[in-house]
Amino acid sequence: MDYNYGSSFTLGMAVLAALAVAAALLQRMLKIEKDPREPPFIPEGVPYIGHLIGMVQQGAKYYQGITDRLALPIYTLRTINSRTYVVNSPELAAAVQRNSKTLTFNPIALAVSSRMSQFDKATVTTLRVNMNSEEGNWGVFPETHDMMYAILAPGPDLEDMNARVLTQLASVINALSPRQDGEDMKLWAWLRHTFTCCSSHAVYGPENPFAMNPELEPAFWDFEAGLITLLVNVFPSITATKAYYGREAVLAALREYVEKERYRTASKLIQERIGLNARYGFSKKMQAHAELAMLFGSLVNAAPTCFWLLVQIFSRPWLLAEVREEVMHCVSQESDGIAIVRTINVKRLVRECPLFNSTYREVLRFTASIASSRLALADTVISSAKGDSYLLKKGSVIQIQGGVIHADASVWGEDVKEFKPRRFLASPSAHPSAVSAGADEKHQTAAPEPKKLHPAAFRAFGGGSTLCPGRHFAQVEILSFVALFVAGFDVTAVDGALVVAPEKEETRIPLGIQKPLTDIDVRVKRRQGNEEVVWRFVN
Repeated sequence: MDYNYGSSFTLGMAVLAALAVAAALLQRMLKIEKDPREPPFIPEGVPYIGHLIGMVQQGAKYYQGITDRLALPIYTLRTINSRTYVVNSPELAAAVQRNSKTLTFNPIALAVSSRMSQFDKATVTTLRVNMNSEEGNWGVFPETHDMMYAILAPGPDLEDMNARVLTQLASVINALSPRQDGEDMKLWAWLRHTFTCCSSHAVYGPENPFAMNPELEPAFWDFEAGLITLLVNVFPSITATKAYYGREAVLAALREYVEKERYRTASKLIQERIGLNARYGFSKKMQAHAELAMLFGSLVNAAPTCFWLLVQIFSRPWLLAEVREEVMHCVSQESDGIAIVRTINVKRLVRECPLFNSTYREVLRFTASIASSRLALADTVISSAKGDSYLLKKGSVIQIQGGVIHADASVWGEDVKEFKPRRFLASPSAHPSAVSAGADEKHQTAAPEPKKLHPAAFRAFGGGSTLCPGRHFAQVEILSFVALFVAGFDVTAVDGALVVAPEKEETRIPLGIQKPLTDIDVRVKRRQGNEEVVWRFVN
């Protein structure tokens, strides 16, 4: 379908003008009283909707722009009939997390998931019951929270999921061509496809929706790309056409998955989720719809994290050499009588490869611009160690801006905008900003002085009661996949030059790890002596 972009632009400007007029009228009708104890209000260009326009147009850059201008630890953005408090300080982020009884994520999760998953009224009513554990630890939200954290904690259930995904990833990599000239591919597209297939197999089982219908994959990524517009929910079939029909296709596949009980071969996580929702009276249709958010969460971050980790390592010969040396200490070799079999010990990767793990964390710091959101159920005062206190009023939204905190020079040091593989080397709590005078990137080391990195400064997995339960699974699948590439393959540009990292996609409101703005063409070749090797993982 062709679009008249000139007409669309004119129409868009007319709509904005009409909204500005409406906002000016609303300014007289809706007066938000500012309490002097609240964080400072940031004026908007267009009353009440100026910040919304900025967020839509600039995505994560909008918040960074305000911080660059004003350097405030917390501030207030006013909207039509409410306000949003934006937290940029690790100290205040920790204070928000400590007040989890009055500053809670669940109402926001309900609002977003209801729109995202198209829940009916009966399901929304069920989800609201004891949502914040007011009457004890029961109800869909509290029980789902505890169940997921239990299954995804280190232990036999997690090891089963790890084994599933590692078997699939090894199979994909072993299928890469052993030809001397290697195999050319678009790296981002290949990784996205690989993790869509492998992660969905590990979580949703061999009869997952993508395995049963490979044509579903582009529909899912259409849905993911337009999710923000879809959630606005203003004539979504028109304003977010591809995302709308992508979601319809994925929901239909999930309904078939539940109706035919294909989840019986899935991980314990999915079997328990569907069983819990059934016990609380969800219809089969709503059981299926409830899995959309879980499917989304299990797929959207692994591929971009792997992309950036591979690119950052293979674009630096010194880093590749040092990480490869670490990884090879975790590799054993044997022969099965037909081929050489090399096995990577995953537990050793996590425990005995400090530079590799530091690089992984730096990739997350560099690309995770995720906001952690809360709703104030009651007026709440938070304070900093300096004695500064701020009133967060009931009914307001709180956003902890992870991307802004990750880019704060006062937290990370003056080199905060540079990618530093050694940044997390000393320890998870050591302050990583200082480097030896005049040292190059290869030889920079973590700071020896006693200054500590605030524990709430690293926001890649959120924090507090909403700390991502899947972080252990993510670490295993990502480190294992990249380690195998490091050990057994060379990745270059198609002309043999070093790969070059593309720009990040920074103008979208981030829902996870930032994606590459453009794909890159790479050549993947088995290293000399590895042409016929079969790779395996041991968990």
